[in-house]
Amino acid sequence: MKIIIKPLFSFLLLGLVFYFSPLQAQPIDDGSGLLKRLSHQEIEKLVQDTLIRKITITNVISNKGPYKVTVSAGQAGGFAQSRNYAPVARRGGVQRSVVARRAPVARGASSTNVREQGVDEADLVKTDGRYLFAIDKSQGAGLRIYDTQFQGRKLKQVSSMGFNKRLHLKGLYLLAAQQKLVLVGDTYQNLVNPRRHGSTTTLIYIDIHNKTQPRIIRQVNLEGASRDTRRIANRLYLVMNTYSFQLPSTNKYIDTNKPLSQQQYELEKKRLVNRIRKWRVNDQLPHYSERGKPGTHSLVNSGNFYLNMDEIQSYSLTSIVTVDLSAPNFKYDGIAYFGSPETIYASQKALYLSSFFYNSYSNGKPKYKIDTNRYPIHDTKTLIHKFAYKNNGLDYRGSGIVLGSFGWKNTSTFQLDEDKRGNLRVVTYNWNSKNKNNKSNDPATRSPVILTALAEQPGKKQLVTLSRLPNRYYPKVLGKKNEQLYGARLFDDYAYFVTFRQTDPLYVIDMRNPRAMKVAGKLVIPGFSDYMHPLENGLLLGIGKDANKNGSINGVKLSLFDIRKPDRPREVNKLVIGDSSSDTPIAYDYHALTTLKVGKSGITRVLLPVSGVMDTNDNKNQSYGNELQRFEVNSKARKIKHLGPVRSPTTGRGWYWNYNDRSIIIGDRVFHYHNGKFQEAPWYDR
Repeated sequence: MKIIIKPLFSFLLLGLVFYFSPLQAQPIDDGSGLLKRLSHQEIEKLVQDTLIRKITITNVISNKGPYKVTVSAGQAGGFAQSRNYAPVARRGGVQRSVVARRAPVARGASSTNVREQGVDEADLVKTDGRYLFAIDKSQGAGLRIYDTQFQGRKLKQVSSMGFNKRLHLKGLYLLAAQQKLVLVGDTYQNLVNPRRHGSTTTLIYIDIHNKTQPRIIRQVNLEGASRDTRRIANRLYLVMNTYSFQLPSTNKYIDTNKPLSQQQYELEKKRLVNRIRKWRVNDQLPHYSERGKPGTHSLVNSGNFYLNMDEIQSYSLTSIVTVDLSAPNFKYDGIAYFGSPETIYASQKALYLSSFFYNSYSNGKPKYKIDTNRYPIHDTKTLIHKFAYKNNGLDYRGSGIVLGSFGWKNTSTFQLDEDKRGNLRVVTYNWNSKNKNNKSNDPATRSPVILTALAEQPGKKQLVTLSRLPNRYYPKVLGKKNEQLYGARLFDDYAYFVTFRQTDPLYVIDMRNPRAMKVAGKLVIPGFSDYMHPLENGLLLGIGKDANKNGSINGVKLSLFDIRKPDRPREVNKLVIGDSSSDTPIAYDYHALTTLKVGKSGITRVLLPVSGVMDTNDNKNQSYGNELQRFEVNSKARKIKHLGPVRSPTTGRGWYWNYNDRSIIIGDRVFHYHNGKFQEAPWYDR
């Protein structure tokens, strides 16, 4: 009796095909143009030819004995071996500072805390200075609009909108000049092509000319899960992932009671070839659909697909879509490549996407020739792609690698920075710095923290290393043994980063000459900073944890660093609240921080959600809670003042989670967003 086992359709990605590709990979040292731009026809021809060369037909011959089989293959390829199978047994007290006199009145409104000035980011709340727009996650997906000047100075919700419960809203953008909101959400189902697996990213455009009656003017569903978004003026950049890319199978298993003839082998091979030749790349690329309009359309047009020869085991397709938010219709440009982006950084000139660098091996030889003295084989390396903004889309400028890796927090975007000349400076953590088998003479391979400067190499689509620190001129490692990288901030041609195990070394790196970076200064103090925020008058605000000399955590710490003299950074003031159980979401989500400068007074108001802080003014139970804490930083006096938690008539005790808390300052009024609702309070207690 013949039993034909149906072909196992492969879900391998196109990148895996190129593991066996005949294309020659060029040697690289610091970086390479790893992404190859091809048309759809070129991709199809290359993929089909590669798959056909890998066709394997395996004949499983079952003998009369129930546990004896012989596996053989014909000239079409495969393997031959004999096995004997045996039966298998189955087994089933915050001390609030007293305000002696009122500070100058604040004007204007705070905005979303972003990585790069001029590059907007989606957030849960936005304001135009009067109205508050917020995403409600407490009861499904919804939008709430509040008027802060209702009947004078009262806060009132003037409208709300609900959406599909399957939709998970991640953030919104406010286009004040166009009186428009753009909401970004996703679902775990493919709403564009239900026959394919994967998530969907949804853009919802809302007209807010009439705040009491907002209306949806466009809804677009795009295949892929949203990894991150950025907005520059009227251009929205979406980075998405999809895992639904499929290839036709190159393997067929046939179970018979006698060997197949060569003619039968050839017939089966022909069937596989015909199936492979029918494969079309456009059928697999991500598409989009617009609500109220028929059909689906490809997000990646011919010529906008890039093959990543190195990320062959990523099992992920990344698409970057540029949307013109000012266009009367859905106007976009999309590109795609194989890989899974991790840390994303957007400057005002380019978009950078990083991922783990994997150097595959074939017959014992690496696909890419890398200087193993500078990049040890077993050390973690990070791949970075650069896409410059060009007209309505993106222009691939090159790729490069750096030693080390980024963290998993969204604050890792602060570990990259682009200077005015277009050079990229990168701070990475070297997990392999303690490797006892390291035989390299490069001091960077033994440093817990590495700083690298990259530049485009014209005509070669490469990001080459201009310099890195440590080096033979500055061989001393950055960070001590067993220390980890915490907060980092790069701006104005200087890098500031913190390592920690028992004490907090704050490093200051001079990057003015990208070919000769050097350590400018260092400050060692207890504790560490998860996040650092530049202020006026040469100050840097660090937010993290305090610690004793043994490294034990004491509470949430705000440090004020004087960085006017890079060779002599100083901690001029600090403030610690709470105890070892206290925490703040700023360590994971920098959007939790709100700041607003008060005119020319030198005062910056700071709002920060903090958990586990005892309220000594709560005479009833002196309980611990999650509250929004107020601070004022006086850059002239170089002092931090703690004003205690925000007080509101509706503020309750015992909040257990503040990860999604947000806040907005408008003038002298505070609007705290918690559990889908705003709570209003004055900046100063009455």
